[in-house]
Amino acid sequence: MIRKFYYCTRLFPALPALATLMLFAGCSDESATAITSIDYSLPQSWAAMPGKRSSATEIPGGSGLSSLEESAKVDVFYIHPTTYYVTGPDNASIDDSTVNDTTDLMLEVQAASFNSVGRIFAPRYRQMAIFRFGGSEDLLQKPLNIAYEDVRQAFLYYLENLNQGRPFIIAGHSQGANHGQRLLIEEVAGKPCADLLVAAWIPGLALPRTMLDSAAGGGLAACSTPQQTGCVALWETFGEGFTDRAAWILGQVYWNLDKQRWVSATPDQLLFSVNPMTWVEDAEIAPAFLNLGAVPFGVLKTSFKGILPAVVSTRNDLGYLMASPPLSEDYFISGESLMHDRLIYHMHDFNLFWMNIRDNARKRVHAFLLQRQHVGYPLIESSNTMATVAGRDLSYQIETINLADSYKATGLPPGVNIDEHTGVISGIPPQQGTFAVSISATNSYGTDVAELSMSITGSAPQ
Repeated sequence: MIRKFYYCTRLFPALPALATLMLFAGCSDESATAITSIDYSLPQSWAAMPGKRSSATEIPGGSGLSSLEESAKVDVFYIHPTTYYVTGPDNASIDDSTVNDTTDLMLEVQAASFNSVGRIFAPRYRQMAIFRFGGSEDLLQKPLNIAYEDVRQAFLYYLENLNQGRPFIIAGHSQGANHGQRLLIEEVAGKPCADLLVAAWIPGLALPRTMLDSAAGGGLAACSTPQQTGCVALWETFGEGFTDRAAWILGQVYWNLDKQRWVSATPDQLLFSVNPMTWVEDAEIAPAFLNLGAVPFGVLKTSFKGILPAVVSTRNDLGYLMASPPLSEDYFISGESLMHDRLIYHMHDFNLFWMNIRDNARKRVHAFLLQRQHVGYPLIESSNTMATVAGRDLSYQIETINLADSYKATGLPPGVNIDEHTGVISGIPPQQGTFAVSISATNSYGTDVAELSMSITGSAPQ
């Protein structure tokens, strides 16, 4: 979605997992026409929705995490980034299998980060082709409006027919963040459904700071604390040492309420950026131990396999999120391959902070349920990961906001049990492994369910 993506008919073989999908283009003036609207009552119009098998329900291999959509108290309306790269019409068809295959990959490394707290709804839409972001601002208005109108119609269908009064999250990346920003302005802010908005995560968008916490931005609030609700969190990630900001900003657009059009960001504008490891705007360095876990993406052998903690430290620098040290090309596709600059981490805005987003979503959901809905049932707040050694005593206490009367756990390793009255999980596991444990806490008001990844290392003493 940036100028460095703007090349004519180029295949990028450096991304084996997507090798047949990454044919980039930028030389066509052909425009698509929106002839008929998309019927969002049809399951095939959605990349993900409850009851439909999709990659949004997936969990990184070997992570021990769990998709808990069936018990989730909130919904997630996710808008995927640009996955339409080929020469042709300005807008993709939602029936294009090559585009849809790429979209489904993005659901894994992005939308699935929310599947422990929400049911995921992800519409297919007639997204604008990548090359239009690198050209004239006038020429992108029509195709980007066509794409947005699909997203808007999908959201309105969701609200009317599928939401059922549940709190919701809006999430998206890159072009999806563009549509998310406009959707928040036009269909959420000042509307009755605003009372149901937990928060929005829309990284990969160059949005001037003046477009938040101001009338000019349509009433959108910046997420400036980790548990703030009804707000917007976004960032754009680069390797430490990235300096080509003037070139990067070319082709970056956002929705301008006053002008009622997509407007290009400019190098002189201070962009909004929250640090996704601390969830604040300041310029303090967030050390690597605060990086709860990245998901590998883009290298066939390792993509979406496991969780890598402490990969980077980060800091905000005038609206840009700077990360260090350089990413390992064993786990993360290089910006050199896709954008001719190894320090552009745009494609990793989500997966570098996958576990931080997962953790923060739970915190904001809890804050929303307590502050806005005053729930009385327990909310599990103990860690969703634990590690111990085979052959040694382990003890894990399920901790809750609001007292629980009873507790349960499924998927525990051999030799480990739960005290259903106290919520203490204890025992001596005899063997190593990673176990996907589901824990729950109940009182007379209801039940909360959470994931627990239990990692048992080493071996039992002889």
